[in-house]
Amino acid sequence: MEKKKWVEPLTRALSWPSRILWVISAAVVLIMALHVLADVILRSFTHQPLPATLEFTAMWWMPLVIFTGLGAAQLGKEHLRVTLFLDGIRGKTRRAAEFISLAVAMTVIGMATVFAFEGALASTQIGETVLSAIAVPVWPIKWVAAFGLAVFMVQLLVSFIEVAAASSAELERLDEADEIFEQMEEEVSG
Repeated sequence: MEKKKWVEPLTRALSWPSRILWVISAAVVLIMALHVLADVILRSFTHQPLPATLEFTAMWWMPLVIFTGLGAAQLGKEHLRVTLFLDGIRGKTRRAAEFISLAVAMTVIGMATVFAFEGALASTQIGETVLSAIAVPVWPIKWVAAFGLAVFMVQLLVSFIEVAAASSAELERLDEADEIFEQMEEEVSG
């Protein structure tokens, strides 16, 4: 139980960027919807599109939604997980498997973060844009992607700390919760 005293404040402190980016992601979804709605209305009444709607949606709005939402999805345990191998194991073996999967995820996302920051820097240096009816700069979004990946990496670290700090009893409760969830899924689908 001693671990719990430091784990919760630490994980809460490390998770605030994910919470902020979740709000930004939600706001961007609203902005994207309004942008597309404006394009549809303009096309309906004037038979002319709103310039660069496709480019802004593809190069700005969608990447913003994706990369600002990664950490929040990890925070809420909402990423898709294939638990085929984890379902049959319990206790310390399950914890070891969780450690390994989180370590692999942190390694891959850590490398992607480094490459994203390098790409953002190169994109900024050349002032990368996409040419359309108007020039749409893409270099700022590359920084958002890099930052979003970094926040995701921190949130994976939080998950790693939570698994490390969980007592055996808590792991057993998680296992029981998984079993109850599986039974509910079988009842619904069967």
